[in-house]
Amino acid sequence: MLRRLSNDDRGTSAVEFALLIPVFLILVMGTIEFGMIAYTYNASTSAARNVARQLATNRIKVSDASEKAKENLPNWVKSSATVAVSQSNASDPNSNEFTVDIKVPAGDAAISNVLIWAYGALVINTKVTMQQEPQP
Repeated sequence: MLRRLSNDDRGTSAVEFALLIPVFLILVMGTIEFGMIAYTYNASTSAARNVARQLATNRIKVSDASEKAKENLPNWVKSSATVAVSQSNASDPNSNEFTVDIKVPAGDAAISNVLIWAYGALVINTKVTMQQEPQP
């Protein structure tokens, strides 16, 4: 009876599949999570650049800049993102620089948090500075 069981290959594929599927799922979810983190970083860079450019060309006011930046972020990070807008010399447009700083916790940028141990304390930080263009 034992010899017959030791030569029986039925069920081997199911056992191998059961052992490998968790590893495969972690790899797939990790790829998706890091892709979402990279997407969020690119979106926050674009949002910061957009708002800094609008400030530099006098198209929006400093008071509206934070809300405008959050509008350009992905929906899943809008509530957790912090936007700081500053200017170096508001009284002199020739030397004034606008800085837009956006910070988003990486844990909020990923959907499932399967690999939260790898990026748990990471904060996605984007900072853009642009010189103000003088008004005509």
